[in-house]
Formats: sequence, C-alpha cells, structure tokens
Amino acid sequence: MSEGKTGRYFVMVAVVLALVLVSGCGGGSDVIDTGVASMVQGRWGHTATLLEDGRLLVVGGDEKFRKPSVTVEIYDLIGTWSSAGSLLEKRAGGHTATLLTDGRVLVVGGSTLAEVYDSSSGQWSSAGNIERTRIWHTATLLEDGRVLIAGGEDTNSRKALRTAEIYDPSTGDWSSTGGLGEDHTRDKAILLDDGKVLIMGLLVTEIYDPATGTWSLAGKTSKQRFGGYSATKLNDGRVLVAGGETLRGGKSEIIPGGSFGGFMASHDAFLVATPKVDIYDPVAGVWSKATRLLEPRKLHPAVLLPDGRVLVIGVESAEIYDSATDTWTDAGKMVKARTGGHTATLLGDGTVLIVGGNEGADPFNPATNKDAVGLIFVEIYDPAIGWE
Repeated sequence: MSEGKTGRYFVMVAVVLALVLVSGCGGGSDVIDTGVASMVQGRWGHTATLLEDGRLLVVGGDEKFRKPSVTVEIYDLIGTWSSAGSLLEKRAGGHTATLLTDGRVLVVGGSTLAEVYDSSSGQWSSAGNIERTRIWHTATLLEDGRVLIAGGEDTNSRKALRTAEIYDPSTGDWSSTGGLGEDHTRDKAILLDDGKVLIMGLLVTEIYDPATGTWSLAGKTSKQRFGGYSATKLNDGRVLVAGGETLRGGKSEIIPGGSFGGFMASHDAFLVATPKVDIYDPVAGVWSKATRLLEPRKLHPAVLLPDGRVLVIGVESAEIYDSATDTWTDAGKMVKARTGGHTATLLGDGTVLIVGGNEGADPFNPATNKDAVGLIFVEIYDPAIGWE
C-alpha cells in the first residue's frame, strides 16, 4: 500500500472509530450538531439544578432502561461540560435535587441515604437517612430553609406513599411531618407566595402549612392527570398546570379501590397526552380552566421566562403561554426530538438550556421501554431569537 493510500486508510479508520464512540455514549446512532456542547453521558430522568455561581449541576438519571447513573456533570459559564464527581448512590429517574440556602444541593430518592453536593469543594457527602425510601416524590425548599419531602412511591413495592418528611440543613436531621390525605406520586409541588406548599395530584390537590405541619384540601383540577404534566408559578402567584397523562378514551373516573398512581400508572400503555390546562388562584383558593395547549403534551418541562411568559418544551416542538392574554403561541422546534425525561433550566443570561432526555421509546410504556436510550444532546432557547 502506498504512503498516500496508507494515510487515507488510517484517516478513514479514525473517522469510523469516532462515530462509533459518539453513538456508544448515548443519544442513538446519529451525530447531530445542536450548536451546544454535548454531555459526556446520555441520560434521562436526571435533575438539573442551577447553582449560585450560575453553573448547572446535572445529576443521575437513566443511561438506558433500568440502568441508573452515578455520574454527575456541570455545565459552566463558557458552555463546556466537566465531571462533578460521583454520587454516593446511583440515582435513576424519580429522584429530586434541591438547592439549599447555603448553596449546597440536597439529593433524595432511590435509597434511604440522602446526599449533598458542596459546589465550593466539589465533594459529595451524606445527608443522613430519610425515614422511607421513595422515588417520584416532591421536594420543596421552605421559606425557613428546611426541605419538605412529600409522597412518592416506595422504591421496592412501588406502592404510593402518603407520608412526608422534613430535612433541616442547620442540624442535618430528618423528621416526619403531617401525612397527605391522598396519594401523590409523579406529582409536582409549588411553594406559594404565602409560604405554604401546593401539591397537585390525580385530581385532588392539597396544601401544606409549615406553621402547623398539616395538609388541607385545595380543590380539584378540571382534568384527571396521572403525572407527566408541568406546574409553573406565574409572576402573579397563580399556578399554571399544563398537559400531562390521562386515560386513553377520555375516561376520567377514579379507579375503584384507590388511586391509579404509582406502579400501575408508571407502567401502563393506556396513558396518553392531554392538551388541557388549569390555573390555581391561591388568593381565591379556586381552580379554573385556561386555554388549551396547541397540541397534547406529556413528560415535558416548563420554564418561567424573564418576561413572565411560560415556555413548554415537548417531544420536538415548543410553545409559549402568555397569562396576560391567556394564549399559546408556537415557539418552533428543537434540532433533536426527545421522547421525555429532558430538563429545561433558565440560565442567568435569560436563555433556556435543554438537557438530555431519551429516544427510541416511551420509558413508561412496557411494550417499548427497553429500547429507550439516554441522549447526550443539549440545546439552547433564546426568547429573543428562538432556538440557537
């Protein structure tokens, strides 16, 4: 073989190997340039937490079906990714990450062991043991700096939990607090302007009062949802709940004998996306219907933009809600489609960073979930110009 042919041969081998390495890192077999640096590890069901210094901490998630990750990555201010060490425990989808008032990040879920990340040292350490091992719970930072962990599912039995716990960062102690009246798994919780916590549910919603440690009913939404919806607090204090999963065929009756949440909901192929939207007014204490989404959506993130509008990011398209006019407008499409499990975070410069997600299958559909693969791809949405 001549010198020229030999050189070309090795170049071709290098290119093939590079393509193999990229496809093997998650994100499928295609190579896509989104204009933003990709993560090292493909993942979905991860958490994304904006640190006090403006960097983004991405924790855990699933690399493939039932393959939780122990890896952690950080996206910095110059648009590059770096390792942030390893978790003490693997964390699949369903864990939570909460930014504490002292700048540390509390991670809970999938194990009795909770852990905290110290961004100043880059180290992970134990945060003690919660009383019940749970996933798909909610985690809310209270006004006094404590963290409320509520509901979810038992990690082993997958039965819905009605218990709640409080973590006190000043002492490092865990303690139980008032129990929920209904099952709440794969649900969302929002800190209201008065310091109370609103948690959504299958149909019934509840409010937690930190002063008394008790829960009370907060009415019903217009649509029964089995998770997969987004919940966003608007600038006026109201809460916007959009989309989510509902029963195929439009049935809305609660299943006799208890909730249809937990194990059944997360492994049932009969759940489809809904376009319905509800708004909760905490001052009046009532729920009302809002204009529907342009298209049904589930397993989507939502972000409150600096101008008060709400960006919702679906499988490949996005739309924006304007609460002043109660209207939705098209916000274009991403470069890479994401079946679900992706996150969207408002960065300090006003842009929104979309991270990860999966492709190949709905991870909650037992007929196809084994084909789900975590994505490495990252994209940015700029409210001024659209998708970069």
